[in-house]
Amino acid sequence: MDLANVTASIRVDRATGLGSVIDVIRMVNPNQERTAATKAVAYLTADDETLRRSIQHVRINGKGKPTPCASARVLVEVVFLLPGKAARDFRRASATTVCRVLGGDLSIVGEVEARHHALQQTEGGRAAQEFLLRDDESSATGCGQVGQVRALPVELTLASQAERSAYFQAWSKRTNEEGDLILKRKRDEAALAAKKARAQFAVESYELLRTMGVADDRDRITFSDAVRRAVGDGGGDAEAVVEALAVGIDDPAVPTPECEPFYRGDEISMHTVASEMGVKIPHNSEGRIGKKMRALYRDRYGEAAAASIPKRSIEFRGQMFPANAYWKRDADLMRAAVQSVL
Repeated sequence: MDLANVTASIRVDRATGLGSVIDVIRMVNPNQERTAATKAVAYLTADDETLRRSIQHVRINGKGKPTPCASARVLVEVVFLLPGKAARDFRRASATTVCRVLGGDLSIVGEVEARHHALQQTEGGRAAQEFLLRDDESSATGCGQVGQVRALPVELTLASQAERSAYFQAWSKRTNEEGDLILKRKRDEAALAAKKARAQFAVESYELLRTMGVADDRDRITFSDAVRRAVGDGGGDAEAVVEALAVGIDDPAVPTPECEPFYRGDEISMHTVASEMGVKIPHNSEGRIGKKMRALYRDRYGEAAAASIPKRSIEFRGQMFPANAYWKRDADLMRAAVQSVL
């Protein structure tokens, strides 16, 4: 049973705003005779005093014999109580809609708005909308053509259809914006959690190397940089991105291991620099290049900086030896050291 066509073929009394119960029953069970529909009304109301009081006998629009009539809400209740496949399908579809509403499915807002505009396009649609949105009190008294919709602000009960439409469009827009803010907050929270996880991973990795006795000064700097990148990464937050990019000015007097990673650059070695220069380091010249590089480093940054150059562990003939660690910021010194032995 299509929810969109619930009121498509029932008679509605203009004076009271009530719809025919018999018509609804025969719409659900089209092969049922009128006498059977009348018996169904009697059966449904026999033990239900509330339902019986909600149904009135009315001569619809002053014509014919009095027939059971009720408000749209009561007619829906009648459909819920009826046996048969059509009523069962209606209950199942209604249950799905109720779950969407209770679950806060925002897509239903667009469906309701589309339904509203579709009903407004035709006289029959407007009449159906008027009948469905009329409350029980106004239906019982016959007051008003539109009737007051429950839970609406008082000012909207006096508004035109265009004003109501504008109100609900604004409400839908506001609801969507609130939903976007919630999604943004969730994304930012997820990005922050990812930052913490990356930083924690870097810390734990360094601690693992340290407990194994293989962590050196170069590892400390490398993992410190990893933590800084993890914390400074914007992760989708524009303000954090700006903050991450706002590094300090490079001071040439500051030793390279102490400056910002942005200016320090990647780690280098005499062999990588020689390869970039397009030259080959002569046999047994590594020691002389290392001493020359340290001397040039001391001339640039001072004796204290030269004495505290970070160490990295290298393997030579099956054994681990400490070696000075340098970065791209001092590649010019390394090129000069390599050139000195050529």
